[in-house]
Amino acid sequence: MNFGNHVSSHLDPAAPTTLPFWCSAQDMQAPLEALLSDYRDLAPPTCLRLDKPPNALEMLRIVHAGRPVIFPGFTPEKAVAGSRIDWKKPEALCEVMGERKVSIAVTPNGLADALHKDEATGKTYFVQPLTEKMSFKSFLERLSDDTNNEVHYLQSQNGNIYRSAFDHSPDREGNGAGTAEEAPELAVLQEHLEPEVEFVSKALGQAPDAVNLWIGDSKSITSLHKDPYVRLLSLSQKATLTAHNPDMKTGGVPDGQQVFPVPLMILVLMLPGYAAAFYPAATYTRSSEDKASLIIQPDAEPTYPVPWVSVDPLRLPEDTPLRPIEITVEEGWTLYLPAGWYHHVMQEEGSGGICVAVN
Repeated sequence: MNFGNHVSSHLDPAAPTTLPFWCSAQDMQAPLEALLSDYRDLAPPTCLRLDKPPNALEMLRIVHAGRPVIFPGFTPEKAVAGSRIDWKKPEALCEVMGERKVSIAVTPNGLADALHKDEATGKTYFVQPLTEKMSFKSFLERLSDDTNNEVHYLQSQNGNIYRSAFDHSPDREGNGAGTAEEAPELAVLQEHLEPEVEFVSKALGQAPDAVNLWIGDSKSITSLHKDPYVRLLSLSQKATLTAHNPDMKTGGVPDGQQVFPVPLMILVLMLPGYAAAFYPAATYTRSSEDKASLIIQPDAEPTYPVPWVSVDPLRLPEDTPLRPIEITVEEGWTLYLPAGWYHHVMQEEGSGGICVAVN
């Protein structure tokens, strides 16, 4: 369901609307509200709980139903002896990663790929994080530094473990097939993680386009956004997820998404009801006057406006039509998120001070 043309008072009033010229917000309001009501009658705000992982046929039915589902008994890790990592321990990850440089996102507030107002100009931008290369050890040291005023997290989504164009076997240097320049940045982890979720790949008829590692802490927060992929979240510790029953557009995340060692993850899912507006693109950069300060730098031309939703799921008004679903995912359970769901993620650190996820 696509409510992209619905105009809401909860959006940025300065943002341009996307309604076609032949109709007004008033013309669309009543039929969209009726459609939303019908949808809620057919899709109640619940999450189905299974007692074991589905097979390929059951997974296909789950995908067609388009509803969240949780189940126990699945892990994205390889079953080969000696391949398991204690993902909760930073030192275990450092041992695997060695001195490899990794691309780290840096923001002043933990919100990457989000809307921010430039205080100097008063203009709202879609701002991407500053990306800096550093050793894995240096990255973890910054995560554990309580005096660090910046928020660091590993969040590249370009297939930093597996890419569909690559052979799934790492070479002797741990760089994967192909040249060092082509190889995924974290291909060394291919020895420890599966390239796909077999029953999902069979259900959809294809392997994931990309598998990514995400590492951060409680200061790292995603803005409300959508992704055009199926998502699986597999956790090794308890997590609480707050979801909103379809009231926005469609969204989701890549096929074969797994998340683990997260003691608490709050995932807000939304759907049709609020339109995205277009915002100019920008990126955080270091100030030439003060290298310790991050400033918003508009992207150089040619650039294109980015469609984004300005709804803050943590500050929804009392009259919001969004209906939350709270899902608690226990240790060892997996959550399936349908393609086409808006989502917002917050998490807390495990005993090692980090949160680790595989997308």
